[in-house]
Amino acid sequence: MFTERIAYDGEGTEWKVRELDATDMLGARHHRCLIFENHRIIRKLWHYPADWHQYGDAALLAISEKTG
Repeated sequence: MFTERIAYDGEGTEWKVRELDATDMLGARHHRCLIFENHRIIRKLWHYPADWHQYGDAALLAISEKTG
Protein backbone atom coordinates (compact mmCIF):
# COMPACT_ATOMS: atom_id res chain seq x y z
CA MET A 1 0.00 0.00 0.00
CA PHE A 2 1.39 3.36 -0.96
CA THR A 3 0.89 6.39 1.22
CA GLU A 4 -0.26 9.92 0.43
CA ARG A 5 -0.42 13.04 2.57
CA ILE A 6 -0.57 16.83 2.49
CA ALA A 7 2.23 19.03 3.85
CA TYR A 8 2.52 22.82 4.09
CA ASP A 9 5.71 24.81 3.58
CA GLY A 10 6.74 27.95 5.47
CA GLU A 11 4.80 30.13 3.04
CA GLY A 12 1.60 28.14 3.52
CA THR A 13 1.79 26.41 0.14
CA GLU A 14 0.04 23.05 0.10
CA TRP A 15 2.08 20.09 -1.18
CA LYS A 16 0.59 16.74 -2.07
CA VAL A 17 3.17 14.06 -1.25
CA ARG A 18 2.64 10.51 -2.48
CA GLU A 19 4.56 7.33 -2.98
CA LEU A 20 4.17 5.61 -6.35
CA ASP A 21 4.97 2.20 -7.74
CA ALA A 22 7.49 2.88 -10.49
CA THR A 23 8.11 -0.68 -11.67
CA ASP A 24 6.51 0.03 -15.06
CA MET A 25 7.71 3.63 -15.34
CA LEU A 26 10.01 4.28 -18.30
CA GLY A 27 13.45 5.37 -17.08
CA ALA A 28 12.74 4.50 -13.44
CA ARG A 29 15.78 4.59 -11.16
CA HIS A 30 14.14 2.54 -8.42
CA HIS A 31 11.02 0.43 -7.91
CA ARG A 32 9.25 3.26 -6.03
CA CYS A 33 9.38 7.03 -6.06
CA LEU A 34 8.10 9.85 -3.91
CA ILE A 35 6.24 12.65 -5.69
CA PHE A 36 5.97 16.17 -4.26
CA GLU A 37 3.58 18.48 -6.09
CA ASN A 38 1.87 21.80 -5.66
CA HIS A 39 0.13 24.16 -8.07
CA ARG A 40 3.48 25.15 -9.69
CA ILE A 41 6.05 22.39 -9.14
CA ILE A 42 6.36 18.60 -9.34
CA ARG A 43 9.40 16.87 -7.86
CA LYS A 44 10.27 13.17 -8.05
CA LEU A 45 12.57 11.60 -5.47
CA TRP A 46 13.97 8.11 -6.02
CA HIS A 47 15.79 7.52 -2.74
CA TYR A 48 14.05 8.53 0.46
CA PRO A 49 13.53 7.28 4.03
CA ALA A 50 11.03 4.43 4.45
CA ASP A 51 9.36 6.31 7.32
CA TRP A 52 8.90 9.56 5.34
CA HIS A 53 5.18 9.59 6.13
CA GLN A 54 6.03 10.10 9.83
CA TYR A 55 8.11 13.24 9.21
CA GLY A 56 6.80 16.66 10.13
CA ASP A 57 5.95 18.98 7.25
CA ALA A 58 9.24 20.95 7.34
CA ALA A 59 11.42 17.82 7.50
CA LEU A 60 9.45 16.10 4.77
CA LEU A 61 9.65 19.05 2.41
CA ALA A 62 13.37 19.41 3.16
CA ILE A 63 14.00 15.95 1.68
CA SER A 64 12.22 17.05 -1.49
CA GLU A 65 15.14 19.41 -2.13
CA LYS A 66 17.56 16.48 -2.45
CA THR A 67 18.39 15.04 -5.83
CA GLY A 68 18.39 11.37 -6.70
